[in-house]
Formats: sequence, structure tokens, C-alpha cells
Amino acid sequence: MHAIIMAGGKGTRLRDIIGNQPKVLAKLDHEYDILGVLIEQLGHFGFNRITVCVSYLAEVIKSSARCLSGAARIEYCLDQGSTGTAGPLLGVAAFTDPALVINGDVLTTMDFADLYATHMRRQAALTVAAVRVRLPVEYGVLEYSCGRVTGIAEKPGLDLVVNGGVYAVSPRVLSYLAADSPMDMPELMTTLIQADEVVAAQSFDGPWYELGTPAGLASGRAAFGAERERFVAPPSSSVSRRFFDLCTADPIVPGRA
Repeated sequence: MHAIIMAGGKGTRLRDIIGNQPKVLAKLDHEYDILGVLIEQLGHFGFNRITVCVSYLAEVIKSSARCLSGAARIEYCLDQGSTGTAGPLLGVAAFTDPALVINGDVLTTMDFADLYATHMRRQAALTVAAVRVRLPVEYGVLEYSCGRVTGIAEKPGLDLVVNGGVYAVSPRVLSYLAADSPMDMPELMTTLIQADEVVAAQSFDGPWYELGTPAGLASGRAAFGAERERFVAPPSSSVSRRFFDLCTADPIVPGRA
């Protein structure tokens, strides 16, 4: 199985914390950086070919990844310009079968093999991890009708489903990308939907952190420090069996699922 890590981010918002190093090399503790965790997780879930899409300080990332390869074959895709978060897919060599694509600033315990298998069953163009999050509202929210207040909720939480930055992608999406036109993943998803392609979602409500901001990195570091093994090696006793069952089950017919 093939996985692609989008590791071109400069980490501009983290500059005061990580200095000039690439965002994907931001430390989570004394031993692990983000890239190291992602590579270990992917290997854990059976991804034996990993393409790291690099741009900013590419050689620094390559040197780090070589030390983490384990059983996986690691390749590199160099993004020469600003092509967005989807554009680098055009430069991935031998992208002929579906691949897992993950942003290089995500920390989660998500079952990547499960997402990949679901994508295969749905025969989708793209499957996105739909992450459930609860966001605080810093105001008292009024309930009212016909000018009369009937209640107030003081600083309630707002439950949302957000793009988790983890995708399974079929190679046919490459026909919707152009080398001279930058495109981000949300724009690619919109383009696919407008073209009546199947864009599927798989929900996830476990630990998930977007590490691209100081607050996000701090939260991720705290969670990783408290339960490092849960992130580095999520429970996997049934991963192989579940993956086989999902991939060999009757396909879900688009529009009937």
C-alpha cells in the first residue's frame, strides 16, 4: 500500500517555537518529531511505500526520513513551486493505484488502513476523514422568539465535523489538476463534486490535532506526552483481518451507500 505525506509546509506560524526548521520536523517530545510519528504509524498499518512531498528545506527532511524508514520504502517528490496542498500529487512517481494522502501537521490515532479499505470498497475518487470536534463559543448564546428571550446558553460548545487532513485518493483525480494552476485539497474536493465524482467521508471521533499553530502544537505535545504509545503504535491486533474483510466485501455502489 502506498501513502503520501505532504511535508512542504514552512511552519511560518510556528517560527517562534521551531525556528527555521520545516514544520514536519517539529518535535513532539525529546525523541519524536511529527514526521517520525507519521512514518511509524504508516508502517504499523501496512503501508510499505511512502512518498514524502518536500519543498522547504527538502534535504533536511530527506536526511531525517532516511533514519526512520524501517520496513517501508521511502521516496521523495520535490515541489519546485507553490502548487497548493493537492498540486504536488502530479509529481508523485508511479501514482497508478489509490494512495493514502496525509497532511504533514496531523497527529491522530486514526486507523489509516481502515480509511484506505473503505475508500477501496466505495470505489470513490477521494475519501476524506471527517473528524468530529467541539469548539468553544466565547459568548452567551441567546434563544429567542418573536423578540422574547426564552433562554441563554453561556459559552456553549459547538459540535462540528471538519476535514481531518487525511485522505484516500484514486489516481484519476490527477486529471483534475494542472501543473500551472495551484490547487488545495478542499478545492480539489469541490471540483470533484462538481464533476459528479464520488467524494466519500469516513467519520472519526478520536484524538486528532492540527499542529500548524502554536496552540495546536501545544495541545498535540501534551496529548503525545501523556499517551505516546497510543499514537506511535495504536492497537492493531485486528488491523490485518479488518483490512482484508473490508477490501473483499461486496463493493458499495455509489449512490446506494
